[in-house]
Amino acid sequence: MQWRILSTQVPQTQAELQKILLQNRGLKTKAQQTEFLHPQPPAELTLKSVGLSAEAVKKAVDRLQKAIQNQEKVLIFGDYDVDGITATAIAWEGLKAAGLVTRPFIPHRLKHGYGLSLKALDEILAEFQPDLILTVDNGIVAHPALERLQELKIPVIVTDHHQPDEVDLPTVATVHSSQLCGAGVAWFLVRELLIATTQVQADQWLDLVALATVADQMPLLGANRDLVTAGLAELRLTQRPGIKALLGAASLSADALTSENLSFGLIPRLNAMGRLKDGVESLRLLCTHSTSRATELAQRLQTTNAARQDLTQDLLKQAELQAQEQLDQRILVVYSTEFHEGVIGLLAGKLMEQYSRPVVAIQVSQNLAKASVRSVPGVNIIELLRELRESFWELGGHALAAGFACDPAQVTQIQQQLFDLGQQKISADQLIPTFTAECELPTHWLSLDFYDWLQQFEPFGQSNSRPIFQLKNLKLIKFSLMGKQQQHLRLTFELTETGRIFEAVAWQKGSLTTSLVLGQQLSVLANLTQNVWRERKSLQLQIIDWKIQDTKTPTG
Repeated sequence: MQWRILSTQVPQTQAELQKILLQNRGLKTKAQQTEFLHPQPPAELTLKSVGLSAEAVKKAVDRLQKAIQNQEKVLIFGDYDVDGITATAIAWEGLKAAGLVTRPFIPHRLKHGYGLSLKALDEILAEFQPDLILTVDNGIVAHPALERLQELKIPVIVTDHHQPDEVDLPTVATVHSSQLCGAGVAWFLVRELLIATTQVQADQWLDLVALATVADQMPLLGANRDLVTAGLAELRLTQRPGIKALLGAASLSADALTSENLSFGLIPRLNAMGRLKDGVESLRLLCTHSTSRATELAQRLQTTNAARQDLTQDLLKQAELQAQEQLDQRILVVYSTEFHEGVIGLLAGKLMEQYSRPVVAIQVSQNLAKASVRSVPGVNIIELLRELRESFWELGGHALAAGFACDPAQVTQIQQQLFDLGQQKISADQLIPTFTAECELPTHWLSLDFYDWLQQFEPFGQSNSRPIFQLKNLKLIKFSLMGKQQQHLRLTFELTETGRIFEAVAWQKGSLTTSLVLGQQLSVLANLTQNVWRERKSLQLQIIDWKIQDTKTPTG
């Protein structure tokens, strides 16, 4: 495993460390650093600053105002993941506040497939007959459905953040920015509509924007940092019965919510319904005003998420067997008729983390094969896949995550094409597993006060990870296994510099106990966490990796 230490400077003051951390995040100028340390209220963000066309937004707002005047029926077409569900909730509640007659539609993963599909459109036209369709978090590549709607003379406003094709869309307006998640794009449209029509404030939906921005792993810098900071504040004071019930199911306290426990607590539960059942249930949870209904739905999400976890573990074992036979390849491609479409993205993500290379996981059925793709930083997977676009029936996604559909009879051929493409386009250096740390940290800094000081860099996430530091001269004095499957490590260190004793954990490192010897001097990569037990707080190191330290080598 390769270590990459971003700064060779060993800070002597907090001011020096602050400068190092800001520069490591690409924030070089005083203006950029000030913006980061003092997030801007989202109401003050301009459309231009988030990559949205003011002209396109105005066209959309004008058309929605016309719909209000004519009392037209508007259908909001969403998606079944957290970004799509929250975007739908924002648009549904926001358009209703503006005086529109609206109805949401969340496609079913297995019944309709992804996005504004012809299958979903058939059902919509049969049941609802809308005067106007607004897409959220999808639609940018839905060419067949958009062409059909044009033929039927049903106007469409597309709002999306996925990468567009170089094709003009037959829409009233296309509101697009790749700088935001889908819910973020929807929020800005709702904000502008409400400014034009009513005095209702759009800030009330920032809680949902925060959930979606974290769920879609958007970079938590610039406007996204502003949105998530404000959204977390809304979540901590939430009055939504559904959010309250889900917090209870996840054993989380609203006043202690962070971007990290959104990722591990709320988001997997909200995603579970769209993966295995019907994503509309998560939408109902977010929008219900009934406490009893919220409790019922939260329990349903909890049960479904547990089933999702079990299914993922079972299928991961099968996928790992295939991956083990492909370790000479630079893209891994696993497929099976037994894979469940709802968890292939999770399989791809887990294999990508385990083997440090792009992974394609394909669920094969009789008439259709559907793939979910996850990539490593530095390998733009959607650009690579577009080189094979003629092999796919559908293709969409981002630099690090994508999906496609294809003929099941062509899966083995596509697998070989992907193997060949990986060898041609991906260098071995791009696949070297690397742990990245900010800098070396003097161990006498380790304290709860220092942990509190670091919280100015919250919310943590993509492009603003919780800081990892290199710590030297840690003497291992105790270690033991923990966890249901003994998969984690608990370690105790003596700090050579001060003689203080520190507790540490190392998640998923249980198999590495054979490399540990009591009394070893270790250099570790770790981040700092706070452990709370019976209202007593203590600092805990979370070990990412370690190396045996040569005590003859000067340190500091």
